[in-house]
Amino acid sequence: MKWQVIKIRVLQWLKKIVLYGLFGTLVFFFVGLGLLQVPAVQKALVNRVVGGFAKVSGFDTQFDRFYLLWYDRLEIKGLRITDPENNSMIEADRLYINFTLSSLLKNQDVNIDALSLTGGAVNLVSIHKSPADSLRELNINVWIDAINRQLSSGKKGGRSPKINIGEVLVEQCLFSYNLIEKDTLKSSGFDSNHFTVGLDLGNLNNFKVIGDTIEFNLKSMQAKEMKTKLTIKEFSTFFRISQSSMEFLGINLNLNESHISDTIILKYNSQGDLSELYTKVHIYASLKDTRLYPEDLGYFTTGLEKWKDPIFLNGRFKGKVNHFNFNPMEITMGATHVKGSLEMDGLPFIKETFINAKLGQSIIKAHDLAVFLPDNVYQNLVPFDQIQLRGNFVGFVNDFVANGDIVTKFGYIQSDINYKISEDDISETSYSGKLNLTDFNLGKFLKDTANFQMVNMSGRINGKGFSKEEANFTLNGEIASIGLRHYNYSNIHSNARFADQFFNGELDIDDPNLQFHMNGSIDLRQGKDLINLQARLDTANLQELKLTNEKIFLQSYVNIDSRGLQLDSIVGTALFKETTVQLRDESIKFDSIRLISENQNNERTLTLRSSVMDLSLKGDFYYSTLFDDIEKLVHEFALNLRNDPVAIEQYYKLKPKTDQAYKATIKATIHNVNNVFQVLDLDL
Repeated sequence: MKWQVIKIRVLQWLKKIVLYGLFGTLVFFFVGLGLLQVPAVQKALVNRVVGGFAKVSGFDTQFDRFYLLWYDRLEIKGLRITDPENNSMIEADRLYINFTLSSLLKNQDVNIDALSLTGGAVNLVSIHKSPADSLRELNINVWIDAINRQLSSGKKGGRSPKINIGEVLVEQCLFSYNLIEKDTLKSSGFDSNHFTVGLDLGNLNNFKVIGDTIEFNLKSMQAKEMKTKLTIKEFSTFFRISQSSMEFLGINLNLNESHISDTIILKYNSQGDLSELYTKVHIYASLKDTRLYPEDLGYFTTGLEKWKDPIFLNGRFKGKVNHFNFNPMEITMGATHVKGSLEMDGLPFIKETFINAKLGQSIIKAHDLAVFLPDNVYQNLVPFDQIQLRGNFVGFVNDFVANGDIVTKFGYIQSDINYKISEDDISETSYSGKLNLTDFNLGKFLKDTANFQMVNMSGRINGKGFSKEEANFTLNGEIASIGLRHYNYSNIHSNARFADQFFNGELDIDDPNLQFHMNGSIDLRQGKDLINLQARLDTANLQELKLTNEKIFLQSYVNIDSRGLQLDSIVGTALFKETTVQLRDESIKFDSIRLISENQNNERTLTLRSSVMDLSLKGDFYYSTLFDDIEKLVHEFALNLRNDPVAIEQYYKLKPKTDQAYKATIKATIHNVNNVFQVLDLDL
């Protein structure tokens, strides 16, 4: 046979082989694809694939229909995955999977291009890790562990296989979380151990399962919690969860009216610790332009009924809920703006929580604090309205030290004071420490501008009560100036106890118009009216002090021991030594004046001893009646001396009649009254 003929036939055979091979391949491809559409073939094939896995893992997998739309596209309808304790873990009305055959099991990893889930539910329930194990774990974690074990079976050493899904789309699904071992909360708030979320839409990509770690990039999600109706309007984040941590990176969460961003990381020993969030989970959060509404927070905690305004947060949070540090911290609520750092140890029991707050230049509005303070404490802050401050707060809410600089509408305050708050009776709230007041409007603060004006002082204060009527304190310090009845007293040193109508201790005044030293007590409280003091009055210009209209100067040593404040109730002694009285340009000096008032068995005695005159009054009279009658007697005597019948008749015609009768014996020895008459400008 010629070579040319052989060559032609060989080429024909090769051509037929290629053509028949291609034809056979196409026939096999389409016949195989057709067979895979037959339900019986689908069921047999899938059961063979998942049967062994279900036997090993204990998770039963079933479906209604299985469609291989093409060799790289798979659709499953009516998918159901049930955990070993017969809880339905995953239900899917329609599951669509897009994959590439060449990369499906690349490097022993499972690679899926896209996955779409429509309808159905994902139910995470805590189950026993094994029938002999008393510990519980979420069913999905047990399932993933089983997948890893099966994919790793037959391999010696090396890494665990990965599951990679390029994109996941979830629509119209329910997601539930149920820790069987935890009690259900009976309140209407959010139950972190038992909840169900209706997921309208969820879109994520780069879904990976690496060992015990699941991570994905959540592009968007809209959902609603079924019990509380909390609505997630938008949620995007990079999410990663493992047995040691849960991470939300780059958060953009709009929950009802609240907004949270941008990073939250939870660290724990096991996922079971999440059920004890306050004590076992370390939280690391970076908050940026976070906005929390009280209505939304009310689903997670109680006691916020009075809180109306949203709170805005910026800063870094680190620690457990029951012991954390927020530094740097920036908080805005209403007109209140606080920045600095905050450490709290003891939540959620606020009364047992130790607080260490270091505040930079901040503004606090009293109205904004109403939700955090007892009513009686809050009412005492209302007069301050808004304050600016910089300082530290260390202690508990009812026993703390506050030091720093405070600017109020009343003036400037520097304090380093320990407060012990009495919630039952605010008047019993005590305080002790250092206090400086600069240009503080005491009159406006006490709501008595007629008697009190501005005060500048520094010293140590120890007492209780905040109102004018309830304040009872000891002040040891210097009062640079204080306005009383519109005169500004200066250079005052006090080491005394003050209360409403009470004084006890030492007081030194070195004012240009009042130079005075006093030691003793004055108790004008109801039922007391006791005065016991020793004083040295070097200078008192009463007109300059705005106490009189006339120009009067006083100087004296004073020793008073008396009881009673009203004229008719006064008993006791008063001694004035080396006394000088100057009225206008005339003056008089007394070596001593002793005044004694007694009342025994309704017998009253008044004794006066002085260099001018000695006087003795004795009888069953009242001072007010006697002195009034003496004034009338002097007036009648003067009328008769002038001998004016018309005036005398008119006087006695208008003189009121009285049936009151008393007896008084008056003895007077006059030594030298000329100086007195001259000072009083009397023409006798």
